[in-house]
Amino acid sequence: MQRDLWTSVDTGYGIFGIPFVPRETARELGVRTEQAIEALEHDQDAARDVLIDLATIKEACSDRIDSVA
Repeated sequence: MQRDLWTSVDTGYGIFGIPFVPRETARELGVRTEQAIEALEHDQDAARDVLIDLATIKEACSDRIDSVA
């Protein structure tokens, strides 16, 4: 997940792409996701907040996803 979120957004300038989200944000989301996965064994709602975050990211970029790539 972190690798995907660290990927630069294509600005048309190759090496000058901007990060999708800041590294710290991607790192925090990755940690929260791992914790939620582990907690699911005891709490079926453990992933709720992380899934909301991931759905928000998906919604924000869904129109910009290159399905051919």
